[in-house]
Amino acid sequence: GRLKFSGEWIVRRPLLLCLVHWHSYRHMAAPDAILGEGDEEELDDQNVEVELEEEEVGADLEEGEAEDAADMLEEGEADLVVDGQEAPEEVQELEQDSPKGKAGSQVGHEVQLNDFDSTLDVILSSNGTIVTSLSKGGFKYLLSGVRANTGAKAGRYLFELEVLERLAPSRLCDLRVGVSTAKSSLFLGDGSLESVYFHDSAGSYVFAEPGRPTVAHTFPSRPLVERRSVIGVLVNLDASSPNANTLSLFVDGVRAGKPQPIPSHLAGKALYPTVTFKNITLALNFGVGGRQLKALPFRCDLFGQMQKADHECGSFCHPKGKPFEVILPVGLPDNGYFDFVDRFLADHPEVTELSDRKLLEWARKSGLAQSTSLKSTHCRDRPDLATGEALIDSKAARPMLRRLASMASRSFICAELRSNLVKEEREELINHFPQTFKKTAVVIVGTPSKEWRTWVHGQLEAAYAKKLSDWEMKCNMAEAAGDELTEEEKKKPCKPDLSDKVLFLPKEGDEAALPDLAPELLASWFPRFSLPAKEEGFGEVSYRWLDEKAAKEHLKQWVLERKATTLVEGLQPSAWFAERMNSWKECRMELRRRHAEYAKTRTPQQTDDGEAEDIPGSISLAEVKDVHDADGQGTPLYGSFRYEDWVILAWRWELHLLVHAFAHDVNDPDRPGLPIEHIGHYYSLFFKMKYDPKKLGVADIFGIIKLIKEPLQVTEGSFNISLLKSKLDVDTPVIEFIKQVEAYRRDRCRRVEAGDESAQLSIPRAAPAKAAGKVTNGHAVQKGSTVGLKRPLAEEPVKRSVVAKTSVAKAPVAKMPVPKVPAGKAPVAKAPVAKAPLAKVPGKAPVAKAPAGPGGKAIAKVPAVKAPIAKRKPGA
Repeated sequence: GRLKFSGEWIVRRPLLLCLVHWHSYRHMAAPDAILGEGDEEELDDQNVEVELEEEEVGADLEEGEAEDAADMLEEGEADLVVDGQEAPEEVQELEQDSPKGKAGSQVGHEVQLNDFDSTLDVILSSNGTIVTSLSKGGFKYLLSGVRANTGAKAGRYLFELEVLERLAPSRLCDLRVGVSTAKSSLFLGDGSLESVYFHDSAGSYVFAEPGRPTVAHTFPSRPLVERRSVIGVLVNLDASSPNANTLSLFVDGVRAGKPQPIPSHLAGKALYPTVTFKNITLALNFGVGGRQLKALPFRCDLFGQMQKADHECGSFCHPKGKPFEVILPVGLPDNGYFDFVDRFLADHPEVTELSDRKLLEWARKSGLAQSTSLKSTHCRDRPDLATGEALIDSKAARPMLRRLASMASRSFICAELRSNLVKEEREELINHFPQTFKKTAVVIVGTPSKEWRTWVHGQLEAAYAKKLSDWEMKCNMAEAAGDELTEEEKKKPCKPDLSDKVLFLPKEGDEAALPDLAPELLASWFPRFSLPAKEEGFGEVSYRWLDEKAAKEHLKQWVLERKATTLVEGLQPSAWFAERMNSWKECRMELRRRHAEYAKTRTPQQTDDGEAEDIPGSISLAEVKDVHDADGQGTPLYGSFRYEDWVILAWRWELHLLVHAFAHDVNDPDRPGLPIEHIGHYYSLFFKMKYDPKKLGVADIFGIIKLIKEPLQVTEGSFNISLLKSKLDVDTPVIEFIKQVEAYRRDRCRRVEAGDESAQLSIPRAAPAKAAGKVTNGHAVQKGSTVGLKRPLAEEPVKRSVVAKTSVAKAPVAKMPVPKVPAGKAPVAKAPVAKAPLAKVPGKAPVAKAPAGPGGKAIAKVPAVKAPIAKRKPGA
């Protein structure tokens, strides 16, 4: 029989009673079929009083729910039921009773919510009338949506719903109820033109026309989510009704406001009951078996009693006789991958997309705004959600969505660009789905087919036609209103390029500068890219643009080009590099120590013409066995090295080591050299200091090679990429570098003596070291760093490079007027400090007794004035 419940719903445990309530109606036949004469009257007099045990409110509620429940109890149970007086205004009822339909003229199927036409987190009862969704973790921030399987294109029909329970604090709950067209968005309020709805939280009726959303009416003041009331939505498409083409809201059988207009652009389209909600459990009644929860002031059929002529069943459904399928598109970044996915979904609306970009879209439609401060890895394939909600931003919902997909009765396309190019991730993904699913890989690499190019050009033409139409409308409206358009607004849209070179759709809007795959992710993963094979578990591998052989060759060449142009992500200097770097540091310290000792102990000798003798320059390089004792008499081969020679030695060794360290640590035969565009990155990575050619007085690597000569060279690699290589073997000892630098020094000296001024080097000297760091060998070195080489002969009184020789020779000419100065400053010149003390200093006698020249300028012939390398012995 039937059960009637008197008494008001209160906060605690209404769900059990509601389920009994709905279950009783669900299995109820027509009253006349199960009740005898008098039985119905007797049962009507026997109201079953149900008393709920009083418990402490909020004992097991979510955070914040206990406070909401306590407030509701304090306000009294009467507030939980909609009162007819609560309507904001009195509305004259113009609706009339509907005539009873003829037997057999009603729809023959059961009208209910469509599990196939819902968001993935929606959970439906077996009869499709009770609906809820996941509300834990990140799902509590996401809206859920579901649409009925039957729409009305004519007539006047009602559907009802009731909130059974709230699963989170009220601030996280939401309810939107209305109608939408088949295959349109399930998110009421996302800006779609294909829906109209009542928004409970905002208390508004909203519809959108080509323009902007319009708020047309305000609800009762208290949100319906907390009322546990029966909400009725009346869809009036009856042309003969005074309220034709309107939507009306009823709460517990009482009209909640004026009938609201349905936009004209939806005229003639079938409208399906649609619910968008968050963190609540709902029950919907479509009138199956003649059930109506709350009577209206007039008789009205429900959707389950719809006339066949007025209905449509064009919503999503899985094609009969076709197995469920999971599809993995495999393509390359920025080569039309997401255009292919969008086209596929447009042609197969029954397929659901699984991807991070779809998760971002879901978050946006749920009202979560994306921050403008995004990670460097933000891209179309792996977007940075950046909503401010940690459970959403961490993408913790992804594993659950995959699990739900594997249990759902629908087909999916997994648009994961990077994952679908990696064998291990492809296998992991398809293994989530049971064997009953058909598993298909679709390969789209290489030059697109003619059919694809035709589609692209068609899309461009359609987009241009729309822009042109909008522009013409704006011009006409401005002219009619007497408004003046700006020069930019007056410009007619440009026609698109429809040549054969246009293979893909251009990115527009926010995605115009957004890559398919972030450079960091691409650099880390592209060496592992591969194409799918049936052995991985696919039932079918389909090649759309190129055949299998051509597609694999295209991918191979694409990877090689990336290797030639992309930084090696995650590369770190190895122990092999560290060992050689430590050896170089020890060698450098030894060179400094011995050079300093030699500078202190050597006695400068002069040639017959008075020039300092270049002893190391007279030693045969081929006979040198020990660079620290080149002639067997303790003379180091580097004894005549000056600042520029030490700088050249350091740069030669460091760049030579860098080239070989890169090849060793990358260990990839497809990377035969170091791309010159990446020298700065790898130099900083290995040596922990900035790469700056300006420290040598040049602009780039070509200037460095021209300055230091050996052993580096630039060669042309694949794809017209210039590579830096070393002519010397990786195990070449430092002694060879010292010999080559000495040979280079001797060659410059000979050329300078021959009058070739271009042989002079002009390497800028580093600025004096500050407390924060030191400058060594032309390199800025951070405090604590030992890279680089200090000038070994800092103790020498005066050191000049070959560049200084010319200026020294001209010194007497420049100082000719000096003899006149003492006449004007006699008192200073005769000061005792200038004479006796200097002459009697021990060890300085030779300087003091040097014969004075004209004007008393004895210092003009100090040996240090002329560089030792100025003159060489014949045949040296």
